[in-house]
Amino acid sequence: MNIRHENIKKTVSSFQVLFDSFTLGRFTSFTEDGCPDGYMQIQEASRPQVGGSWCGTSWGPSIYYSETKSITLIIRLLHLSKEQNNYNFDFRMAYKVLRREYATVRYGGTPPSERPFFKLRPMPYPVNISRGEDTTVAKTTKTPEYYLGDLISGTYCSRIFSDCDRKNCRLQSPNFPGVYPRNLTCYYAVRQHEVPQGKHALIVVKQPNGQLVSIRSQKALYAAQQERGNNGRELKFWQQCDEVQDYVTVYDGYTTRDPVILRFCGGGVSVPEAISSGPELLVEFTTSPFGTFLQPVTSQSLHGFQLEVEVRFVDQQSPTYAKNKRACEFWIRGTGRGVLEHPQHSLPPNTTCLYHMQGIDTSGPSGRNIIYRRPSFSAPRFRVWFSVLKFYVTNALNPNLPEDEYCGSHLNIWDGPMRISPGCSDIFCDKERSVQMSRATSPQSVIVGRPPTNATLVARFCRERAPRTCEHALLRRSRACAKTESFLSKGDSLTLELKLTQGTALKPVYFKALYEFVDLHQDGEPWGRGSCSRRFASRSFPEAPPDPPITFSSPRDVFLYGRGGNRNISDVGDYEFTSLSTVAELRFDVVNMTASDDFRSFGFEASIEFVRLESGCETSHRVYGASGEMRLASSNPMSESMDDMVEVFSDGWSREVDPLARHVFASPSASDHFDLDWPRSLSVELIAVEPASYYVTWLELSRRHASSHGGVFALSGECEYRCASLDACIAADLWCDGIPHCPRGEDERLAHCSALLRVPAHYALMFLALTLLAAFAVITAARSCRRRRSALQQRLKSLSSDTAIFDEKEVIC
Repeated sequence: MNIRHENIKKTVSSFQVLFDSFTLGRFTSFTEDGCPDGYMQIQEASRPQVGGSWCGTSWGPSIYYSETKSITLIIRLLHLSKEQNNYNFDFRMAYKVLRREYATVRYGGTPPSERPFFKLRPMPYPVNISRGEDTTVAKTTKTPEYYLGDLISGTYCSRIFSDCDRKNCRLQSPNFPGVYPRNLTCYYAVRQHEVPQGKHALIVVKQPNGQLVSIRSQKALYAAQQERGNNGRELKFWQQCDEVQDYVTVYDGYTTRDPVILRFCGGGVSVPEAISSGPELLVEFTTSPFGTFLQPVTSQSLHGFQLEVEVRFVDQQSPTYAKNKRACEFWIRGTGRGVLEHPQHSLPPNTTCLYHMQGIDTSGPSGRNIIYRRPSFSAPRFRVWFSVLKFYVTNALNPNLPEDEYCGSHLNIWDGPMRISPGCSDIFCDKERSVQMSRATSPQSVIVGRPPTNATLVARFCRERAPRTCEHALLRRSRACAKTESFLSKGDSLTLELKLTQGTALKPVYFKALYEFVDLHQDGEPWGRGSCSRRFASRSFPEAPPDPPITFSSPRDVFLYGRGGNRNISDVGDYEFTSLSTVAELRFDVVNMTASDDFRSFGFEASIEFVRLESGCETSHRVYGASGEMRLASSNPMSESMDDMVEVFSDGWSREVDPLARHVFASPSASDHFDLDWPRSLSVELIAVEPASYYVTWLELSRRHASSHGGVFALSGECEYRCASLDACIAADLWCDGIPHCPRGEDERLAHCSALLRVPAHYALMFLALTLLAAFAVITAARSCRRRRSALQQRLKSLSSDTAIFDEKEVIC
């Protein structure tokens, strides 16, 4: 049977085929050999044949809406048999052509009959007029038509949707709102191409109107649904839809390999939101091969489903979505504070999300010269302050339903890191981690992470228990969370673990928390008893180049301010240049702080530089050693005008000097000889009237050793290195060093400094003995040679004159 309209217009949408009664053989199963006696198939023009079949008996009306301009009904009767008084083949049907503007359930828009009542009839008199109200009749706005996607070529019902933020997108079952074909699989791919800068797109599918969803979910044909009290209105999920195998599956991605976040069937109630974690989402609609028009209850004549599509945008660099669909993991590092919330997208069942929070200075080199920070310091610089504002688990369909198990989905707070940081600077470090995950075709998508290693469990939140919360922080202008209402890590890391036993599309988990990385670092060194009193000292020597300028600021520890529980703060900074013994003090006092005040409300930043002055000021130097020379320089004298002079006085300071005096000496009665009453240190101050340079030499003296028989004041006669003119001893390294130190130059005399006189006695005796021994040997050899020569001469005289032969052994010396 072929139903076709030859002169169809553009305004004609489809055919409406009404099966008022239908009997075609027996119906036995939805999945295997369900129509043994015969079946009916419906084919759409220019669409591939899917092979689904209808059979059985139904008495209620069933409506089929075509997708194209021509449909073909194929009826095959394999066994004709008589049951009771009737045959197993009988049907009554009617059809009509349906115009597009009247098919508002499928295509949207406003039907022609819905026009404003007073559009052509102005009101003759005002009604319910009150002062300040606009009595103009509001014009009804036309509902925009639905965007049903682009049909994929060669498929029966698969469609592609793009940029639904600017379109009224609707996902519909084939032939909606009529009965849908059998033995069918449709794919609806939704993708958002245009995303604002700095944002991340999430795709949402939902249906708040339950009457627009009706997918067969049970095999029973005559079940008394009224006894269940819901009049057949019920949504089923996951394995509950395997009975008929008509269901809708939502994937978090663009392929069927991505995680499954929702699977449902049934109808009559609203469909909860299923939200993807990215700009792509795939919806799959599957039907069983065989079906019947008979429904358990005729609560509604609509069949199939219609889903709304919404696009939401979240901040790209925020822990509100998981970048990796296989691993829900976030890294939150820095020095500030923020708000942490649950993921804004749906998560599959048996999912674990980890939030790694670590206090670390990620700003890099900023040019600040922080001095005396010891890298081997064991105490951490940062600590994590964490406050849970709310945590609850609800049911998307009925919030009053209890949980299936005690503390099924829960939130764990671990003090410490659960694994080593991958070292990336992004909030998502998915490339650095390998996780194990089962194939996402089933709802049991398991994410297995590393077990906690150096972390300690400090709290667990679930629907039945909330150990420590700070709920009043949700109110406007509330006080800060106290330490008894929050958690403070012992180190610089804290880990949040969200474990889900069921998917959040059906059992949403909501939590909101505040986190802050408390910076315990303070510039300088600890000084005094105050918690924030610091000391800055220059360690450079006079000969070394001066220290670079130091930038310092007020402490950033929030617990020192009002938001951390303190009402007053007193900060003292001590600045000392060691070589000049100059000290300055900076005091930072804040009183009567409120609960919202911290270092952002009160603070300062300054710089200090230790400057070594060569002239222009009274300077003092501290020198050490046995002897040396010191240069004192003076510049132009200060002006006598009081406008150019600043005098600073303090307790314990005294400066009584005659401004006319050119030289300041010791007391004239002082002796030139060394005295035991002399002090061990001496101060020299130059007060110059004219600019000049002066050199002062000094010599360190020590008294002679006391005699063992004469008491303390009885001195021995001589010391080893003694200046006779001063009657005192000097250091050994000054004796005979080429520079006269004693007033009369005794330390450099030839009698003391001759090289021969400075030879040790035992070496001199040894040299004298060797000299005498060598002289004795030479004299003995000379005398022996003389005796031999005289003996030879006597023998020669005794020989005759004609003797010409000499003994060869004779030796003539």
